[in-house]
Amino acid sequence: GTEDAVASARLLQEIFDRPSRDQLRPNRWPAGIYPALPLPDVGAFPNSALMAYLQAHVDFRHRLRAGEAMPESRTLIYACTSVTYCGGHGDRLNGMLSAAVLAFLSGRQFFIDSQRPVPLALVLQPAALDWRMFGTIAALPVAFNMNDKIAEFEEDPDRILGSQASVIRIVSNQRLTPAALAARPQQAAALGLRRPRLHSDLFRLLFRPSAAFQRRLDLRELPKGPIIGLHFRAGDQMPKNWKDPPRHALEELNQFLDCAASLDERFEWVGTSHWMLFADTDIVTQLPRVQELRETGKLLWPSDPDSIVHLDRSPATITVRGLLRVWAEWWTLAFDVNALVLSHSGFGATALEIGAARPAFLGLGCIPADGSMG
Repeated sequence: GTEDAVASARLLQEIFDRPSRDQLRPNRWPAGIYPALPLPDVGAFPNSALMAYLQAHVDFRHRLRAGEAMPESRTLIYACTSVTYCGGHGDRLNGMLSAAVLAFLSGRQFFIDSQRPVPLALVLQPAALDWRMFGTIAALPVAFNMNDKIAEFEEDPDRILGSQASVIRIVSNQRLTPAALAARPQQAAALGLRRPRLHSDLFRLLFRPSAAFQRRLDLRELPKGPIIGLHFRAGDQMPKNWKDPPRHALEELNQFLDCAASLDERFEWVGTSHWMLFADTDIVTQLPRVQELRETGKLLWPSDPDSIVHLDRSPATITVRGLLRVWAEWWTLAFDVNALVLSHSGFGATALEIGAARPAFLGLGCIPADGSMG
């Protein structure tokens, strides 16, 4: 009847706009509606095989602390030190999560050695896998620098996955995961890594907020009701804090705001939502439209000059001062907003991919953005 048709249409719209995990199962869809391609049964994460890996990692650490010799051990270390280029939030998260996938697929123990600008564990603590390193590496490991070398890895993933070195140290700002999974399909399936939101699951497997970071998160004053998070990256409009190539012209922010307004209409949030603007320059607060929206209380600007930093390009004195604040901004976009309007930036892209599934659009043109592995 008419009521069934309306309910089916509403459900399909929810599946398109802001699906829950349960709604992605075809048996929840209206009668006669089927996926164009078979959807994988992703199952629980981690699965039993990956749980066995995690337990082996625990045993490995215990044996290390006991001083046991382990000549057969194989290790992969993601490195971000004072002598390596690490990139910003997006580059680092893509590098770390991809490195974890490489370790899992190649049967190596996974560790993170990230000391720049401060040890990573001061911001993110281990969750299910203790990736922290203490002390130094006794033997000089084989090093792979994959910064900006995605094509090179796609051409020969076995150079890393099939390496016979006992210790591998990888530096990377690239999202190597899809090519790695394609190169080792059987191992990926056995470990339960063939998942549409793998990086989201991996982030929760590896990380949780440190005590200091959690205190910073608790200081946020998030508004009630729906929140649309906007991330705007100008690139070259904060020269006192860092130098970066231009991304978006300041006047293009109007398209981001127009997109947010269209989302209010689409999801019936008019009068109930707030917009939170995160940008890499405080010059946006001088734009007349931004000022008008802030005066009405519609648009919130949670940043301050100390939090507008780039993890890799800002001077250390500035970065350390704003470190927890800028991580809190990324966390808000990833986990605490109901929709996203994004710029061309890994900061927002990783927030989309790692956070829960929700509506997301590119600010220029208000084009839908996909946060799945594809």
